[in-house]
Amino acid sequence: MTLTKFLKLVFLLLSLSTVVCSEPSRPWEELLPDFQEAALTLQRESRIPGLAVGIVHKGEVVYLKGFGVRKTGTTLAVGPDSVFQLASCSKPITATALASLVGKGTIDFDQPVSQWVPEFQLSDPWVSNQVSFADLLSHRSGLPTLGGDYLENLGLKRGEIFQRLRYLEPAFPFRTGYAYTNFGVTAAGEAAARAAGLDFAGLLSRELFQPLGMASTSARFTDYLNASERVFSHQIEGGEVFVTERNPEAQAPAGGVSSSARDMTKWMLLHLQKGNWKGRQLIPAETLARTYRPHILVGSSPTNPSSNAFYGLGWRLSYDGQSRLKVQHGGAFVMGIRTSVTLWPEEDLGIVVLSNVFPSGLPEALTELFFKGYRSGDIDLELGRIVQEKVAQAILDMGETPTSAKGLESPPPLPLDSYEGDYTNSYYGVSQIVQKNSGLEILLGERRFPLRHASGDTFVAQVKPHTFEDLVNFQVQFCRDSGGRISGFHQFGLQGPNWFKSSL
Repeated sequence: MTLTKFLKLVFLLLSLSTVVCSEPSRPWEELLPDFQEAALTLQRESRIPGLAVGIVHKGEVVYLKGFGVRKTGTTLAVGPDSVFQLASCSKPITATALASLVGKGTIDFDQPVSQWVPEFQLSDPWVSNQVSFADLLSHRSGLPTLGGDYLENLGLKRGEIFQRLRYLEPAFPFRTGYAYTNFGVTAAGEAAARAAGLDFAGLLSRELFQPLGMASTSARFTDYLNASERVFSHQIEGGEVFVTERNPEAQAPAGGVSSSARDMTKWMLLHLQKGNWKGRQLIPAETLARTYRPHILVGSSPTNPSSNAFYGLGWRLSYDGQSRLKVQHGGAFVMGIRTSVTLWPEEDLGIVVLSNVFPSGLPEALTELFFKGYRSGDIDLELGRIVQEKVAQAILDMGETPTSAKGLESPPPLPLDSYEGDYTNSYYGVSQIVQKNSGLEILLGERRFPLRHASGDTFVAQVKPHTFEDLVNFQVQFCRDSGGRISGFHQFGLQGPNWFKSSL
């Protein structure tokens, strides 16, 4: 996906109306049944199999309910303890755990991470040695948008991905711009875990999940798979619903946490109570508050200054016309998950929405519907439909097709064995082209893709649908040297350096 398309979605989500009141305009016992009816209607209309919602206000859980089924075609009901993958809603959870370590003096947000994760390398060695926890949690390291994600799709492990990021050109000079990266946040989480002498899942468990009693929450993929109330992910395509599975283990600090609506209400209450849990100060209030402080500008509108959007430490931040802070994050797996968590610290109010289908704008729609109703007392179903449609379309627009191969008219193809061999690329490593089943196949990372001939020396790598988070069909255009032999190939459609040189 392109940076422009990605930011368009960010601006849309942050431009939604955010003004609320300190108390609901109608009593909860009147407002919430109307909200629930709207949620059920929108769920049914959007064909989302399962949904869970939790709302907290002034230290209490005022609403907690599941809807629908955990897996399409079954009667496995979604409840408050059903376990969803959170996708990028993992980022503010990671930031919370790191705030706990900062409060204990184990790390400092402004410390460079290089002493703990020396394998995490960016294109500039000086930046690699200086980039801090705060830089990575706020996406201002210069690492390009979603850098490393394609390597994860190709089956590479976390450490290998860290080492290869140095071959990506920076999106911005260090600390001057915002580019959303999963593996930047992952490096911060990994460094913090090593500083604490734990693995990352153990860090989150010790600092958050155990003290808060979040028994259904984990950063281990195996725990999600083994959960007794596991919620399955789904994709909608062409009117059909497909059951999918996404393993985010490599980027666990950025997208690998799984949880229930009940557990998420506990975590929201920790934030709204300024780090205090049942009379115990788990995290210093001032340390937690820093995660809500703007660290980088995401976008702004010259005609509407109140639409300024920022990124804090693991959180998206925005302010309404009365300078009231909205703290929010969304999550999405193309492989079938959409989530959202939103807090208004000054209002002592928060909502989490978990759903198990992609694409969908339902989490944002229900959040907007709820806040509008909280302010006015009216649950505007049509507003929910409009928001859901806009967000869903923005998500679909983020997808991009592989760039067409460019150049002069190609000569006729060579015999297939002429293309066989090893090809090297600084970012992707060694790729192999082999003959299989009367055609060609490309081995890239740990994955194999059949190559369909397009024209001349150009082939299309066929990516199996509903299997990968980011990968779609991409083009392989072989090049010949002056003697007519294959000297390498260009790939079109994947991130990073596109030239693969023949080792022959």
